[in-house]
Amino acid sequence: MLDGGPATDAGRLTCAPPLAGYTVVHANAFGAEWLPDRSRLAFNRPDSDGLYHIFTMLLDGGEEARVGAGSPAFPQKTTGSPNYHPSGKYFAFVAEKVDGGSSSASTPGWGSDCDVWLATADATQTWQITNLPSGSGVVLPVFSPDGAHLQWAERTGSGCTLVGCWQLKVADFIDDPVQGPLFQNIRVVSPDTSAFNESGGFSPDGLTFVFTSSSPTHNFFESQTIQMDLATLTPQVLTSGTHATNGTPSYNEHPRYTANGQITWMTNVGATLSGEDWWIMNGDGSSKTRLSFFNEPGSDINGGKAVYPGPIGIENWTPDRSAFYGDVELNATTGESVMVRAQLTCTP
Repeated sequence: MLDGGPATDAGRLTCAPPLAGYTVVHANAFGAEWLPDRSRLAFNRPDSDGLYHIFTMLLDGGEEARVGAGSPAFPQKTTGSPNYHPSGKYFAFVAEKVDGGSSSASTPGWGSDCDVWLATADATQTWQITNLPSGSGVVLPVFSPDGAHLQWAERTGSGCTLVGCWQLKVADFIDDPVQGPLFQNIRVVSPDTSAFNESGGFSPDGLTFVFTSSSPTHNFFESQTIQMDLATLTPQVLTSGTHATNGTPSYNEHPRYTANGQITWMTNVGATLSGEDWWIMNGDGSSKTRLSFFNEPGSDINGGKAVYPGPIGIENWTPDRSAFYGDVELNATTGESVMVRAQLTCTP
């Protein structure tokens, strides 16, 4: 189990990388999503039926409740990856097909035989956004900060990479007062559909987005972070194909913007224990700075084993950007994870 180092109350202090410490807020969960009204956290975890479902809880861990339990409109097999519309009125999520294959393969983040869905915040109304054939799947739907777009990754086949062929899609979202929520102009935006492409997040102004792709290297284990202009679909590779210090191939995943336009992501660059750590860079890819040292023996936050942190959503930061909610995978095979509140280093 991870054991967090000392956490600090930022107050009016100046806060910057690296992490000063963290607090585990849930010992068996991932997919942290801070709701727009900042009252609760949403996340994925397995329930007593052995399947992953969406839950919410108070920030102190109280009042944990499964979303959609018993609702006739809400899918009751595997669900996960909740992402709330900025209005707080809806959330997007993934759900296993009723007649799908293995529920274990439908685990959030793996995504086999899943579709993208939308639900009202109380889970009493739902809309199925995709209806993919068996053997396909989806992962990580993400709304833009202005709520005008939804992005997700969609599995189209096998053979392209170790995990198959994945393309990135974006849809325009309209909350029509008569017809209700509509998804229009659904289009493929990934530059190479014969690659691994995983959804990331939109910039604060919604004009650009970031994602993970193996297209620059044609090697899943050397996937990189790409930024793309939504209007022109012009790609910009922000990370390199080799380890920054010793020349070995690097792996990069889970890019997300911060509210001030920086980008956080996960990479194995410099990770002594062969896991990955959080890093942060400017929106143009400059000033890459290591954010966490989970995989460094002797670090205050090292737990003695390789770990793999997940995405830090733009909505998951405190208003003063001194801390954020995220999750850390302890076992890449089983998916065992903890959800944490991480604190930056703060000085007067």
